[in-house]
Amino acid sequence: MSSLRCAGPQDAAAIDAFLARFAATSMFLRSNLAHFGTCDEATPQGTTFFLADAGAAITAVFGLTNHGYLLAQAPEASAAQWAAFRDQIAGRTLVGMTGVPDQVQMCLRALDLADGPWQLFSDEPLYHLNIADLLSDPVPVRRATAADQPLLERWFAAYASDVGHTAPGAPPSEATKARLARLIDSPDLVLFEDDGTPVAMAAVNARLPDTVQIGGVFTPDGSAAMGTQGRLSRAFYSSVRRRV
Repeated sequence: MSSLRCAGPQDAAAIDAFLARFAATSMFLRSNLAHFGTCDEATPQGTTFFLADAGAAITAVFGLTNHGYLLAQAPEASAAQWAAFRDQIAGRTLVGMTGVPDQVQMCLRALDLADGPWQLFSDEPLYHLNIADLLSDPVPVRRATAADQPLLERWFAAYASDVGHTAPGAPPSEATKARLARLIDSPDLVLFEDDGTPVAMAAVNARLPDTVQIGGVFTPDGSAAMGTQGRLSRAFYSSVRRRV
C-alpha cells in the first residue's frame, strides 16, 4: 500500500508551492497552513498535513483540521493513497469535507462513506476573478462591533439554516458563537448599512496575502431581491482590494 508521511514545519514552503498550482481549490489548505502552520493542535482550523512524495516532489496533500474537516489537493492520487489517508486519520472525529468533487468522492469511497448519511451534500460552483478587474462600489461597509453581536448571532443562525447546515429556527451553536466572537472588529467580517441600520453581512472564508475567498454573504428578510447582495459583494471586494 502507498504510504503518506505527516508534514512538519520544514515542509511548509514546498506544500504551499504545490498548492499554489491549484490556487482556486486550495484556499482552505493554504490559508490554514499560512496562519496555523503544521503543528497547531489547539485552534479549530489548525491542520495536520499528510504528504505523498514522488522522489523529492510533493504530488498530493491531504489534511484534517482539529475541528474534524477533511481537506485535500490530490488530483492524481491513487485509490491506495486515499486508503493510506484513511488509515492515517483512523479514530479521529470527522464532521465534513470540502474539496474538488471527484477528489471528495474518492475520499468518501476510501472511508466507506460514499452513501452518507449526510446532513448536507452539495457541489457548489466555484469561480475566481482578478480583483483588480472588478468594478468598485462606493457603498461603505464597516467592521462588526461587540454591539452587533446579538444581531449577528441571529443572522449566523439564519444563514446556517438557509444553506442547510441546521434546521430552521435552530439557535446558533457554541461553535458559531465562538467563531463570531473571533470575527468582531476583524476585517474578515463586514456589515452593509442602510441609513445607519445593518441590512447585510459578508465574510472572508480564507485569506492569503494576494488572494481571498469570500463567502457567507447574507441578507435577511428577502432584501437579496433588491440587489443588496450584489452591492455588498462589490463593496466588500473594493475594501479587500485596498488591503491586498
